[in-house]
Amino acid sequence: YIDDYPAIVVKAVTPENQVVTLHRTYLTVSGNKAPLDEVKKMMPIPEGACITGSAVRLGNPVNGVLGVAEGLETSLSAFRATGIPCWSLINAALLEAWVPPKDLNISTVIIWADKDRSETGLNAANVLKSRLEAMGYLVFIILPPLPIPKESKGVDWNDVVLGQGVLGFPRPENIRLSIEYAMKNRKVECA
Repeated sequence: YIDDYPAIVVKAVTPENQVVTLHRTYLTVSGNKAPLDEVKKMMPIPEGACITGSAVRLGNPVNGVLGVAEGLETSLSAFRATGIPCWSLINAALLEAWVPPKDLNISTVIIWADKDRSETGLNAANVLKSRLEAMGYLVFIILPPLPIPKESKGVDWNDVVLGQGVLGFPRPENIRLSIEYAMKNRKVECA
């Protein structure tokens, strides 16, 4: 039954740049999510491997700036709207536990957080933000401006693109100016 549908297949990569597993999103021929009970599936994690801290890397940081988000669709939407590379961290638990790779020049992380009724996405984003800031990164959390529809558990940035197009996102120039302002006014603690 699953074999009847095309899929987006991406690799989850550890901070040390090792492929740990594959993640699949099943689609219809027209590009919508397939009518399956489980549209998204991850291949089993090999024995002895750990996915915690991993990411689906969609591009490299530009000028030290990288976006992160839970889902693949949200990451692709954020990149499309802003031009800032954005990695998918797969889900809220893995977003919370993400570890930036040391071999890449990352100074600023933009978290494109999901807005959920349960606040799971925001809570995970806040945990990640606190941990990254303690490590010296500049971090921004950006929530979708849409209200959560009555029939929905939440909204994400892919919903913004689908409903408002890229104009529903903050303008890339405004993001750049916010980063520059924060860098100039950043308190640097000396050891």
